[in-house]
Amino acid sequence: MNHTVSNTCPVCHGYAKALPPTGGAIEIMCGLCGRFRVSGSSQESLKKYTREERDSFLHQAQRRAKPGDLAFIHDIR
Repeated sequence: MNHTVSNTCPVCHGYAKALPPTGGAIEIMCGLCGRFRVSGSSQESLKKYTREERDSFLHQAQRRAKPGDLAFIHDIR
């Protein structure tokens, strides 16, 4: 699947650096949300949620991440 890499954070919609996809996920570096990964399918799905809901998905991913690992937003439908 071909996912577009943009300069917009999928969570806060602010400016972010996005690295090209690897393993079906994109690494995001956002000044507000921090550094995290998001699967290509979840990146698309996040568009239909409110900012509050997107924040919640990121916080859940941060809680699930092991120390030293990036938060990974995935399985969002």
